[in-house]
Amino acid sequence: MAASLDVESRGGLVAEQVKSRALLQRVVALSKERNEAALHLDVLSRVLAGEPCNGAGGPSAGEGMKGGGCLSERLAALLTVAERMAAAAPSASAASARCADGGSADQGGGTEQPGAGAAAMAEAVELRHEVEAARAEAEEARAEAEANRVEAQAAMAEVEAAKAEAAAAAEAAAAAERAERAAQVESAAKAKADAEKKAAEELAAHKAKAARAAALRAELESLKAQAGLMAAETVEEGQVHIMSREEYPGDDNDSSGYRAAPAAPRRRKGWRQLQEGGPSAKGHVPGR
Repeated sequence: MAASLDVESRGGLVAEQVKSRALLQRVVALSKERNEAALHLDVLSRVLAGEPCNGAGGPSAGEGMKGGGCLSERLAALLTVAERMAAAAPSASAASARCADGGSADQGGGTEQPGAGAAAMAEAVELRHEVEAARAEAEEARAEAEANRVEAQAAMAEVEAAKAEAAAAAEAAAAAERAERAAQVESAAKAKADAEKKAAEELAAHKAKAARAAALRAELESLKAQAGLMAAETVEEGQVHIMSREEYPGDDNDSSGYRAAPAAPRRRKGWRQLQEGGPSAKGHVPGR
């Protein structure tokens, strides 16, 4: 009977040792997960503080991330670690509770059992709290990253709007300059056309004046020629006067008593008008 009890107690002790080893392995795994989560949190805090993502460092490739990952990859890795820790923490807590209960029963039966179960349970609870804190911090970091992304998109939209406004202003300025140049060209063409028209009118008027002057000169020359002919005819017809008896004695009706004499004074005014081209010259008919 005592031998069977000894065998049963030894079997229970072996089972508890196996459970303790499994619990320790889980605690070690949780510790690694916690270290990885702490590393991710450190990288995220440095990235959010302004350091470049590629220069913030990170876990090695064997730990799930290569150095220099981006912010979104850090957040995803941190959430994955937090989920693994949250999944492992309840089982570790239950196992530690079972170990604690088993150790208490064995100690009550007279078997010596160290207090590793209570310590493991406390470690698991602490890890669970850390996991929850890491998850909350990761969510906060994700929200902040999303806010930064939205702010960056708004800034880019403002930049694009400013670019579009600048392009529109440049296009409007170019259109105004083109319109001004077109107006200047049109004004210059109109001024040139007006100047050419005025010059043509002045030239035509000058030609008309020249033609009129030439006609007047020709008429004046013709009148002068007519006046010369009239003067010659008048001299030939009227340059005679009666000689006195003392100069030519003889018969009063003798034709030898006449000789050439200058023109009568009454015709001098008419001759002067003919020479000057006056109204007497215009109304004079040769031969009268």
